[in-house]
Amino acid sequence: PVDMPVAWTKFWGNGRVFYNSLGHHDDVFDKSPNAAVLMERGMVWAGEGKQYAVDHQLTTERFENTAKMY
Repeated sequence: PVDMPVAWTKFWGNGRVFYNSLGHHDDVFDKSPNAAVLMERGMVWAGEGKQYAVDHQLTTERFENTAKMY
């Protein structure tokens, strides 16, 4: 057996990243109700970094993709 993380967090520059690999379909939340709790908490944690950006007048301008390719 190999231990593989299904969720992780990271500080990236002035922002925060939350990742999880619990599944590609919404039925993952039916199979495991705690998956929704994990997703919500992760998004709230990542979103808390927004206040730092507001306080320091940071924008996404330098990251915008003018070619509209994502």
